[in-house]
This record gives sequence, structure tokens and C-alpha cells, in this order.
Amino acid sequence: MDEVELVEQVRRRWEQGVPPKVIARALGVRPSVVSPLVRRIAAEAAASRGLGRVLGCWVNCGWSVG
Repeated sequence: MDEVELVEQVRRRWEQGVPPKVIARALGVRPSVVSPLVRRIAAEAAASRGLGRVLGCWVNCGWSVG
């Protein structure tokens, strides 16, 4: 299994909510290989989510006065 395939396998299982140790066992690799991949995938997922949708914005008439 090459690096790209490993990352995709880890990503698919992580998105299903499988813990890193179980992912490692299923793929036949050490948890120390899977853990950094899970962290990287989680960071990419968080970055792609952004801040979300703006639901409202309230400003009162004295907001800029001190």
C-alpha cells in the first residue's frame, strides 16, 4: 500500500468515526504511523469548514463611542 492509498484509507475510516488504534489494526500498520495522518486529516477538515454561516449581526447605535 503506497502513501496516497494509506491516507485515503485512513481518511475514509476517520470520517466514519473509527479510532486511530482501530484504523491501524485494520490496515496492518503501527498506531504511530496512523496518528499523525489522523491529526493532519482532522486539521485539513477543520480548515475547510471555515467559520460557518453568519446567522445575524447586531450593532447598537453607540458601538463606536468608547
